[in-house]
Amino acid sequence: MMRAIYLLAIFLLVYNINLSIIDNGDSVPASLLPFNILENHNLTLDYFSEYFDTIPVPWMVKKSGCHLLSVYPIVTPVLVTPLYIIPYLIIKVAHYPMDPLNPGFWLIVDILEKIAASIVAALSGVFIYLAARKLIRERAAIVTAIFFAFGTNTWATSSQQLWQHGLSELILAMLLYIIFSNNNTKKDLLAMGALSGLFVFNRPADSILLLPILYYVLKSDNRLYYAVGCATGLPFAAYNLYYFGSIMGGMEILFGGLNIYNIGNALGLLVSPNRGILIYSPIVVLAVFGYFKSKRDPFYNLMVLSILAEIAIYGSFVMWSSGGSYGPRFMTGMFPYIAIFMGLYINTLSMEKNKLAILCMSILFAWSVFVQIIGVAYPYWLWAQAANIDTARAWDWHDMEIFTGFYAGPKEIHPIEGLKSFLAYCTHQTPG
Repeated sequence: MMRAIYLLAIFLLVYNINLSIIDNGDSVPASLLPFNILENHNLTLDYFSEYFDTIPVPWMVKKSGCHLLSVYPIVTPVLVTPLYIIPYLIIKVAHYPMDPLNPGFWLIVDILEKIAASIVAALSGVFIYLAARKLIRERAAIVTAIFFAFGTNTWATSSQQLWQHGLSELILAMLLYIIFSNNNTKKDLLAMGALSGLFVFNRPADSILLLPILYYVLKSDNRLYYAVGCATGLPFAAYNLYYFGSIMGGMEILFGGLNIYNIGNALGLLVSPNRGILIYSPIVVLAVFGYFKSKRDPFYNLMVLSILAEIAIYGSFVMWSSGGSYGPRFMTGMFPYIAIFMGLYINTLSMEKNKLAILCMSILFAWSVFVQIIGVAYPYWLWAQAANIDTARAWDWHDMEIFTGFYAGPKEIHPIEGLKSFLAYCTHQTPG
């Protein structure tokens, strides 16, 4: 258990070491909803309407009747709300206004979003370690967790903002831990059902990743699993139906239809220079070797099938390149499965017998970490701002998002100046 705590501390430290906030409009509703839940005890964003009125095209919210609502699923902001309770109480005791147009309040919002996202991502890494430890050697499990935490978009995406992907990773990692613990108790089924219900409504497009889980529960009292899963998902289904008239809510999943172009898009999610998972996280290639080292029983086969199906689903999206975010964001939810396969391969390596393989693995990991550092410490968004992100640009090897950010140089960090500005806003003074 102490190793898990050490890993948690290391992950949290690294995820926050950039001392900066990565702004992306998609996560704004998730960063504000916890405050609204605590202040107004509802799930709307009406309280912050003044802020959204300042955005020319506020794509991240929708009007439903007279209410302003998040376009995106609300499972993540609801579940992280407990992390906001103490800061919220401090704000209330200090009589500090939650004014959506007050830069001081927005600094608080940004900081808490970063902290909450990093906690979710760090816990994902810990549960990957705990799950892997049930299958492989201790040292291999630690390496697997480190590769997952620092060599994938878990770092550049999940740990930096309250995307839905971070919670998807955490829930899937927790499910794998329960399964590989192999206790087969009613308590386990209750937990798996609850987690699965949340998983579906957190990011519906990732639901295909539950295929191996559904297979596993067939061997147990699956009625209990389904009953708890439905009970957990019911409040979110009711919210979606009430406000949006659809069980999946306000987020429109823009499928482009089944056609030959989907194949090219799916390949783009794998190997394109600006969205390919093998370009941004080549360390995941170890998972291929890990699969062949696995038992290849139905559970592992379904893990592979769900990964491939996930790639096909996102390849059918009109905006398969995931907008102005960094790298293969859409692929982030599947990393727990990939990590387990990586661990199965790492477990077979010996420092004495596999020096070449370990050297190659180290090079792949070094590149993967470098790419993630670009995502957290360099202005990668300059690439997205330069022109529209269309299919041709995603495949342009002469116009790479990674190097656009790198050549622009690291972001300047001024934590002391930021603290001075924050204190100035708190005291209603002009920072000098």
